[in-house]
Amino acid sequence: METESLKQGLAANYLRLRDLAGGGDLTARVPSCPEWTVADLVSHVAHVYLHKVEMMRHHGWPDPWPPAPTGETEVEMLERGYLALRAEFAARPATQEAVTWHDEDQTVGFWVRRMAHETVIHRIDAELGAGVASEPVPGDLALDGIDELLQLFLAWPSVKWGKFAGVAEGGAGGSVGVRAGGRRWWVWAGSPAAS
Repeated sequence: METESLKQGLAANYLRLRDLAGGGDLTARVPSCPEWTVADLVSHVAHVYLHKVEMMRHHGWPDPWPPAPTGETEVEMLERGYLALRAEFAARPATQEAVTWHDEDQTVGFWVRRMAHETVIHRIDAELGAGVASEPVPGDLALDGIDELLQLFLAWPSVKWGKFAGVAEGGAGGSVGVRAGGRRWWVWAGSPAAS
């Protein structure tokens, strides 16, 4: 997915999240994050944005983290975090080097993609917390989200560490095909010797 499309998805989902938080019950529970209220969810997203801003500005992991409370409301911190994140993304090409946790992609573009998907998922969490219907995820963003999940959160850790959250560890292996929107993925769990 192109960087500009990811930025547009990030912006649209941030606005929906901010509107839900700004006009809703921040004490409502979030069914998909059972330990969180909407306020906790909004605070999480704000801190994620601010964390990535600091990483890009200082080319490293912020320390100490998290920052001391500022007295802002969760929604104010979300707005500040998004505006700072948007400014960092606007000031840097997607190909510029940036520290990430993914060995194979150390670029600003990694964070653009990651923040677009982080935001859409938590926008849906906020809709669930507000008890409102979820707006559809545009097809291109949804397909890229599937790709990110399978490649970045399943395949890469499985290769790097030989397991993913215990899924492959000690298992006999198995596979499943995923097909969506004209794209196909083949997901396999287990050690190569198990097949």
